[in-house]
Amino acid sequence: MIYNGIKYPEIARENNQEGIVIVCVSISNSINTFTFNIVKSDYEILKETINNYFSNISDFTKEQIKPEKGMITIYIPIMFKINQNKYIETLKQNKSVTIETNDIAKQTIIIKER
Repeated sequence: MIYNGIKYPEIARENNQEGIVIVCVSISNSINTFTFNIVKSDYEILKETINNYFSNISDFTKEQIKPEKGMITIYIPIMFKINQNKYIETLKQNKSVTIETNDIAKQTIIIKER
């Protein structure tokens, strides 16, 4: 849920800036206590993006991460990575099927035409 709501900053993408941002989040079971602190950020623009996201986090998302009782503190690592060629990566992950052809079919057509 959290990862789906975060957008890669266009400036970071244009400058090929990749990195990690680690956020420390504390939340109570009643969600009335919610705090966050950015522990680590490789680039300022990534830090700003995460800061904006957690400053405006929805109550629905808070409900998803709240503890059953008391208060919880968790560290959330958020990796920003530019995927240069998602198509090739997906093919490798899915062990793609290769469809090959040869010139025999082409040669057959040429022979029939003569």
